[in-house]
Amino acid sequence: MIYVGTNLKALDNSGANIVKCIGIIGPNNPKFSGIGDIVVVTVKNTGSFTSNVRNKVNKGSICYALVVQTKKNKRFLDNLWTNFINNGVVLIDNKNNLLFTRVKTPISYILRFKRFVKVLSLSKYVL
Repeated sequence: MIYVGTNLKALDNSGANIVKCIGIIGPNNPKFSGIGDIVVVTVKNTGSFTSNVRNKVNKGSICYALVVQTKKNKRFLDNLWTNFINNGVVLIDNKNNLLFTRVKTPISYILRFKRFVKVLSLSKYVL
């Protein structure tokens, strides 16, 4: 479960390493979010800058993110339980367009039911 103020790891190649949740988007003012939900984040730490690669986000910038990993145990429809080592997100813009071209770690296949199939296709591993 992701609350406001939770530090999250960015799992994509957009340039951000650590982000902090500052808001949760959803009906009826939700208190927490899970896999497949969209949150508002601010970038706390970015990757090292090299001359060949430019970061798509800067430190302190505010953007949207899709939650793809949580430490909380999650039960799927086929009665399988899964959890991840850390809380992870991938960055998107306000029109749900992706800010990355690759996902570095495994993500949950429950995103298929939340209509984020393109994120699944950019990931190497799907659990």
